[in-house]
Parts: sequence; C-alpha cells; structure tokens
Amino acid sequence: MKEVFIDIEKCTACKSCVTACAIEHSASRDPYMVVFESPFPQSRINVEKAGVYSYPVCCLHCTEAACITSCPTGAMYRDLQDGEPMNWLKLRAPKREFALWGDLGLLVSNAHNEIEEAMHRTSMGNDADPTNLILACLKIGIVDGYAGLHMATDLQDIIFGVPRVRKIEANMGVLEKDKVNIAIHGHNPILSEKILEWAIKLDDEAKKKGAQGINVVGVCCTENELTMRRGVPMAAHNLQSELNLLTGAVDAMVVDIQCIWPSITKIAECYDTKIITTESFVRIPGAEHVPFEPEHADRESEKVVKMAIDAFTRRKGKDVTIPQEKTGGLAGFSVETIIETLKKVDPEAPLKPVIDNIKNGNIYGAVGFAGCPSINMRETSMTEKMIKELLKNNVLIVTTGCTAHICAQAGLLNSDATDKYCGEGLKTVLEAVGEAAGLGVPLPPVWHMGSCVDNSRIAELLGALADKLEDITGGKTYVEPDPIKAAGGILSHIEKKRKALGI
Repeated sequence: MKEVFIDIEKCTACKSCVTACAIEHSASRDPYMVVFESPFPQSRINVEKAGVYSYPVCCLHCTEAACITSCPTGAMYRDLQDGEPMNWLKLRAPKREFALWGDLGLLVSNAHNEIEEAMHRTSMGNDADPTNLILACLKIGIVDGYAGLHMATDLQDIIFGVPRVRKIEANMGVLEKDKVNIAIHGHNPILSEKILEWAIKLDDEAKKKGAQGINVVGVCCTENELTMRRGVPMAAHNLQSELNLLTGAVDAMVVDIQCIWPSITKIAECYDTKIITTESFVRIPGAEHVPFEPEHADRESEKVVKMAIDAFTRRKGKDVTIPQEKTGGLAGFSVETIIETLKKVDPEAPLKPVIDNIKNGNIYGAVGFAGCPSINMRETSMTEKMIKELLKNNVLIVTTGCTAHICAQAGLLNSDATDKYCGEGLKTVLEAVGEAAGLGVPLPPVWHMGSCVDNSRIAELLGALADKLEDITGGKTYVEPDPIKAAGGILSHIEKKRKALGI
C-alpha cells in the first residue's frame, strides 16, 4: 500500500477522480456503458471542501489508481519508492555495508513507507516468518540510522556547530542553591539552545529578583548536546530526573520529547518547581504547557525563563538538599575533533597511529557504549563495571546518550581515569596522543561523543577504523546481565575479529 499526496493548491474540485474511480470499479469499465449499469457503480473517493480549498479523500487501496491518473492538474500523486536509495544512506553508509545491504534487499528508498509497512507487518495476523521479521528489523534499523540519526546529527552540526572538546562538570552537585536552576530535559536541541540563550539574556533580571544568576543544567540527551557545544553541566541521566526535583533546588524543568517520566509533576507539587511541556503531542497532567514552535522560539523561550525566575522567588529562603557529588571531565569528541587531534601525531594519515596500535595490541579493540540505563540494572553498576573491565584489557571506549552521563559521573571522562583503569598498552597510547595534542595530560579512556542521536558519530568513527582494517563484516546480539561476563563476551568477540585479521 502506498500513500497518496494531495496538492490542495492544484485541486479544482472538478471531480474527475470521482468519475474515474466509479468507472474503474464498474462491471464494464467502459465510460460509455457504465451509465446503463444497475446498480450504478459507486466511487470510493469524494471531494471535500476546506474553506477556499478542495481536496479528494481517497481509499489508498489501488496499486494502479485511476483517480491519480485521471487528475488533469496533477493535484494527486504518489511518492513511490523509485528504487534509488535514500540520499543520506548513499552519503553516509560505508561502501562495503552498502553493497551487502543491496545484496540482501535492505536498501531503503522512502523512509516513511518502510515505517508504514513495519506497522502493518507487526499487527495481528500478518508477518509470522522469523527470518523475514529479522530482515525487516534490519531495514527499519537502516531507516533509523540514516533517515534519523545520521541526518539529525549532520543537520545539528550545520545549525549549531561541530562539537569541540571542552571541560565539563557532572552530577547533581552542579545545582546551585542561590541561582535560578533551569533543568532542560529531552531531545530537542533547538529548544535547549533557545532556553540557554534567553537564560543568558535574562541573567540580570534574575539578579534583580534576588538570585545570583541563572544556572542552566541538563538532563538526558538534550544535555549532551548542550554539554559538548556550550559546556553546560550534566545534572542527571533519565533515571535521575525525579531525583533532581527532590533536591528542592530546581525552579523549572523544561521538557520536550521522550524519556519524560509522567510522575515528575507529582514530585514537583511538593516543591515550587515548574514543569513546563513544550510539544503538542507530549502533555502531562499538572504541567504548564508552553507551545514551542520555531516561528515564535524567542517569545516562548523568554516566557519559560521568566517563569523559572518567578518560581525562584517563591523558593528563595527555603531549605534545599543538593548532593555535593560532582565530577569533571572532557566532552565533545566529534569525529572531526578526533581527526584534528590525531593529525598532531600524524598530519598525513591521522588514523594510522590508531591502526598501528590496534595491530600491535596496545589498543586491543574499540567499543561503543550507547543507550539508556535500566532501572533493574543500575544497582549493579553494570555500565561502570563493564567499562572498567574492558579498559583493563586495553579496549578504547566511546559513548553517547545517558550512558555518557553514567561515565561522566563515574569519573571515566577524566584523564585521571586513564592511569587508574587502563591497561599499559592503552595507557601508553592515550598519554602519547595527549602529549602530542598539547594537553599536558593523557586523553581520557572514555570519549564522550554526544547524545543518543549521535550514535551515528560512533558508527562513523568505528566504521572508519574497521574500513582501514580490511574486511570485517557481520554483527550479533549478545545478552548477558553479569557485567564481568558481558565484558568477557565482548573481549572474546574482539579476539575473533583480531584473529580474522591476522593480528
């Protein structure tokens, strides 16, 4: 089934589509004989009015739709899969994988069609073949990766700038009792950038109301965006968003989409915290809604920041409980920044030193850690334990999303962690690169590469390394709740890859 698009500017309400549909579904399918048929054939389409405009409402059932071909103005059309892969897929996919996906029939032309098909495929009574379902999952993964992650990261870098390495602070100790604390939570960098802009503009107004200024902190993935571009402190990953409110120090939490616990308004009721929703399809009972649209971004952002200042005046003088835990580190390891840093070691072939050290075993492998923390697994500190076990075995770690928050809070984004946790081989490499880059300290053993959307940065970096290391293909799913065993499984997989390369 393919969608039909309507250009209401072209529709003249001539109803040629209505007539063509009736003829197509008549017994004779003859425009001269159809008038003699009984019962008279019925059209599956009708034309509606919307103010000064008209538009046809059609059924979407026909593969070769007479209503479309009969339209004299071209007001009805289909965005068919034309067999050409999506532009971002052609632009960003590694050549080897692109060829493999083509052989498997996984290349995607129209992302929306694939999503629509997946919804139908997984409803009751449809696709039941395991292999076919796995292939469909892979195709949707390609849609997410290239019509979603890669495209979003590229566009965000164009709009807001490519991230650069900078010093950051993390954990709830970044909240400040005597400042207006605004926590930005979600995944929309346009919202968070504008809130930060207006927080800076209204800092003096906050001081007039008795605050020492405005302190913008981040929660979840929108925080990673602000951290790596603006140095905004990382207050919490998504499982800690409620804990932030329990400090009593958060004056406003501004949310957009995804990972927003609906319980936050109940907790906020106990304090003077404003919960502000901004998306029309993400509303929470008890929250104040301020619709955020790019056309009115400045007006609405100013309003939100002023609401936070007003909330501070009600909180001022009340007890707050801010944990003192706070860690430092480096964030903003975009692929461009990594390449620039490595050029200081080898200007002609920046990846060569890394490749050479992979070959000689100083770097045993590289692993990306991405995703959301599990409420069932956090008490085991699984992420931290796995990473430390891998570092001990000379595996370089790159990270995004809420996992990056966990790494920051554990001190793994700090240069001190290199000496504390790394095997001798990896430590030697990070010390040498840090020295060549003029840092005076080793690079940290875990590289912060951004939000969950920025998983594409991990794919690009590790893909570039793999591409230089001859032909490595294939992937697998591995489930292991024990962190040490999980790390062991990853190391075993790396060992197989190294043997396949003869290194």
